[in-house]
Amino acid sequence: MQKLQAKSHKPYAVRRRQAFISELVRRQSYRAKRDGFITELARKFHPVFGGTKSLNAVRGFTLIELLIYLALVSIFLTAATTSMWDIILGNTKSSVEQEVQESLRYASHRLSFEIRNANSIGASSDFGVNLAATPGAALSLNSPSPDNPTEFRVNNGLLQIKQGSGDWTTITSSALEVTNLVFTNLTDDSSENVQFTVTVNYLNPGDRSELEKSATFESASQLR
Repeated sequence: MQKLQAKSHKPYAVRRRQAFISELVRRQSYRAKRDGFITELARKFHPVFGGTKSLNAVRGFTLIELLIYLALVSIFLTAATTSMWDIILGNTKSSVEQEVQESLRYASHRLSFEIRNANSIGASSDFGVNLAATPGAALSLNSPSPDNPTEFRVNNGLLQIKQGSGDWTTITSSALEVTNLVFTNLTDDSSENVQFTVTVNYLNPGDRSELEKSATFESASQLR
């Protein structure tokens, strides 16, 4: 009876052993394939193994796409450069205009002030001529001491004043040129009056359009 039981259980044990061995072989084979696949991926994609591909790699640009991209970049850069250049030119023009207006305003104010505070017109004054184009021409005013006499002239494009025994002092910006300064004697029987016309230009030796600026001021003042 025991021999019959042993004979009946022996095929089952063999089958279990064979099934275990088969499963073990299958798992080893799966692991080998899996490890080999991972290693291959690492070689292809990971920089440590010298890989040059990317897991997220996409197809390259075509020639047409590259040309379109370059054209769009060129248009953008051109527009940006033009805008920046316009801003720079605008700031330059604004600075030039401000320089001209401020210098002309100060010069005309100083001329009016000195004429109004003078006692009389000096005999050596030159009227009706452009002092900027006539070397040695000047307006002379008999002013209260210690500013007597007060004289105006244009020297090398600069408006200058001299009072009393002092030196000639420039009253216009060195960035400007006085191109016209004309005094007119409007004296009549009741009062002494002097009219003046002054024109200044911004110096522009390179003929740059953003530096082209000229302004003229005309006024008349009565001596006290």
